[in-house]
Amino acid sequence: MLFGMEEKTTTQIATIQNETLQKEIQQTFETTTQTSQLSVLTDFNPKPESEISQATKTNPSQLVPQAISTKSRGLFLEYTVKMGDTISSIWTKIGGKGGCDQIVKAFSAVGITPKSLRAGETIRYVKSDSGDIDEIHKPLEEAKVLILKKESENEYSSLIHQPKILIKERPVVGIIEKSFAEAALHAEVPYEMVDDYVDLFSGRIEFRKDLQPGDEFTLIYEERRLEDGGFVSPGNIIAASLKSEGRVMAAVRYKGKDGIFRYYDEDGESLEKAFLRYPLTFTRISSIFSTSRFHPVLKIRRPHNGVDFSAPTGTPVRAVADGVVMLAGWSGGGGRTIKLQHGSRYATAYLHLSKISPTVKRGARVKRGQIIGNVGKTGLATGPHLHFSFYDRGRYVDPLKIKLPKLEEGPGFRIPKDYLMAALHTIEFYHKNDAVIATNKTDSAKPYL
Repeated sequence: MLFGMEEKTTTQIATIQNETLQKEIQQTFETTTQTSQLSVLTDFNPKPESEISQATKTNPSQLVPQAISTKSRGLFLEYTVKMGDTISSIWTKIGGKGGCDQIVKAFSAVGITPKSLRAGETIRYVKSDSGDIDEIHKPLEEAKVLILKKESENEYSSLIHQPKILIKERPVVGIIEKSFAEAALHAEVPYEMVDDYVDLFSGRIEFRKDLQPGDEFTLIYEERRLEDGGFVSPGNIIAASLKSEGRVMAAVRYKGKDGIFRYYDEDGESLEKAFLRYPLTFTRISSIFSTSRFHPVLKIRRPHNGVDFSAPTGTPVRAVADGVVMLAGWSGGGGRTIKLQHGSRYATAYLHLSKISPTVKRGARVKRGQIIGNVGKTGLATGPHLHFSFYDRGRYVDPLKIKLPKLEEGPGFRIPKDYLMAALHTIEFYHKNDAVIATNKTDSAKPYL
């Protein structure tokens, strides 16, 4: 039984919360028999499917434009954007006549910059019998599409097509055999949710080393689809739990009186001020913290005070907690380096960066999870990676082994006890019925966009 709670024979209220509105949805479920539990599982839908016009999370590199009816005569042709392409070069390659000033103007009219072109995305266009480009479709975030239509010889109109998105809550229950990521992906949990889940629990557990075969997880998140059944990037985690070696941890999302959503643990404590264990999302560690290591560039054995995270050049680097920038610039063998101070006791350092974000300057404040730079191989580095160090009162400590601290939380950020208990009972209910949940996988024939 999750959370060490006694089974209830009285009515339980299951309350679930979503991003756009917070309301209590009451469900009566009796737990005296297995049959009644299964009927609850079949009918339980804390938030019915609804339509929203704007997405809350994006992953534009994975999106494809939807088929849109057009009055233009002719067939859609396609052009795949290549590295180094510009509006001008694409216009020439697809056979556009004259200059492309009218295309740039049409982009700007709806607030889209021509620099938004990304290598690999597909531009669709219609060419008339006379050779004119009558229509252009460019994919945007969240399955939206920028549509340009020829109105006259030197003018294109522009609009952004926003498809309806259906959103419902999806529960997932899994048993870890090799790793959490493998188990979650096997259950068809999208990568974004894997990253978000790890961030919720990484302050309390080190996912590479602490998890054991047989550990269990529960996850309830917002699944989002287009009307044709295709997926878009998922929404938020509503509630989640992790059971490891008999210890059960939870995370529950709740909207406070100030209108801000926060996550709370099973004891009702806020998770917002907990340190993130990993400064990158969903990447592998190339070498483990050690007090001594043979340096690949200097060819000598020297202290290796930190952890190296392998990732491609340009991968975003995050601040692991709120802090103040103490250094943002070149630092000898560390190359481009950022050092952050977190309160009076803790500090972190991020080395070998290819780029430092423009707003990250000495004295500036940064927030937990904020992108502060990008992975590179500047300084004494043989390949692209992030060297990450954690300091406690000026002393190096292993960021993968220590119990991560929490910065002091402001007053008033609490989750109502009845709401928390209802969420924990809901997680417990799903966990007990994992066999039924497992049959409710997403349609694998339609990949996430």
